[in-house]
Amino acid sequence: APSMRSLLCAICALMAASYVAAFAPSSVSGLALRSANLARHTSPRSSRIPAVGLAQTKCSATGFPDFLPLEMNEVEDPACIAMAKKLQMADVTMPAEFASGNIATCFARTEGTSDNDSSLLLLHGFDSSCLEWRRLLPELEKSGQDAWAVDVLGWGFTQRDEAVHTFSPEAKRAQLKSFILEHIKKPVVLVGASLGGTIAIDLALNHPELVEKLVLVDAQGYIDGAAMTGQPLFLQRVGVQVLKSKPLRMFAN
Repeated sequence: APSMRSLLCAICALMAASYVAAFAPSSVSGLALRSANLARHTSPRSSRIPAVGLAQTKCSATGFPDFLPLEMNEVEDPACIAMAKKLQMADVTMPAEFASGNIATCFARTEGTSDNDSSLLLLHGFDSSCLEWRRLLPELEKSGQDAWAVDVLGWGFTQRDEAVHTFSPEAKRAQLKSFILEHIKKPVVLVGASLGGTIAIDLALNHPELVEKLVLVDAQGYIDGAAMTGQPLFLQRVGVQVLKSKPLRMFAN
C-alpha cells in the first residue's frame, strides 16, 4: 500500500495538474470570495442574465451592481465592499465552439488613470474572483497605473449558464483574448497569481502578440521532479475527487 507521504505527494501533484488543466466548475458554485467573510458559496446572478454591455451595468439600492448576489450584503471586508461596488460587466465575443453568443465578463478597472502607457491585466487564482486583487487595485490606482482585474471564465461573476458550452483552458484563452482585443485594445502586462499564472503562461505562449510582459505571482503549472510517475490510476482519481469536493473547496476559501 502506498505510504502517507506518497499519498500526499500524489494529491499535491494532482492539485498542480488540475490547475494546469483549469478545471471547469463543478455543481458547486465557483464564487469563493477569499477572505471576504462569506459563510457559503452562492450562485451569482450573472449566471442567469444575458450578456450586458459595458454602459448598462446598474447599481442596486445597496450600492452594489445589480448582477451581484444578495449575499454581498454579508461581506464585512471594507476593501472587498469598495471594489465590489465598482465591478462592471462587458460583452466578450466567443467562438461558437465555446459559447452561444457573447459572454458577460465581470471586471474592475482603475479609475482616473491614463491608458497611454502599459496596461496591466490581473488574473486571479483557482476558485476565486477578481476581488482577489481588492487591496492591490487601489494602490495601482493611486500610482496612476491603468489596470484591469477580470473574472476568468468559469469563476467569479462572469456569465456561466447554458450558453457556455465549455470552461476548458481553450475557452478561457479565447475569453481573455477577446477581452484584450475588444476592451483594452492593446498588448498588456499580464499578471497571474496561482492558477491565474498558469492561464497567463498559456495565453502568452499562444498569443505573444497580446502580451507585452508576463508577471507570475506564485504561479501554478510547474511540477518539480516526477511526482505523478508511478502513482496508481485509482489514487489519481481519488485525488481529483478530493480536490473537487465541496467541503475541501469551502475550507480552502
